[in-house]
Amino acid sequence: MLAEANQIEQELAELREELSYLHRSDQLVGQKGREREASLRFALGELKFERSTKGEDPESDSAIEALQARLSDVSEQTRVHHNSIIDKQINRTAEQAHKLEELTNIDERLNSLVERYAEDMRDNEQIENLLDERDRLRDLIEFEG
Repeated sequence: MLAEANQIEQELAELREELSYLHRSDQLVGQKGREREASLRFALGELKFERSTKGEDPESDSAIEALQARLSDVSEQTRVHHNSIIDKQINRTAEQAHKLEELTNIDERLNSLVERYAEDMRDNEQIENLLDERDRLRDLIEFEG
């Protein structure tokens, strides 16, 4: 039972790390997307200004359309990547909740054992260890929950 609790704790730590990584990745995707969009918008603005000063120019119109298409693509790619990261975060958060539920079940089983045998083994070191482990698991469950 204690080995199972330790395994779950390790898995929770890995999930926390992955969620942190996903959060940083999402921030980076957003930042890069905004930078690319800003660059494309600036270039688009320059082309539109140039066209307004020179008049109608099929080459400028074609370049403007191409930049608008790239801008739309960048926005869509950023949105898709962001949604993919959010989906992963949702899945990992659900896994985390499941692991906490497993720890809660282990805590309940530990508590049952301690209550059942505590009177017979009041001075037993194993009971003391179980109590310590139960308290540690409860602190972890409260912290994570």
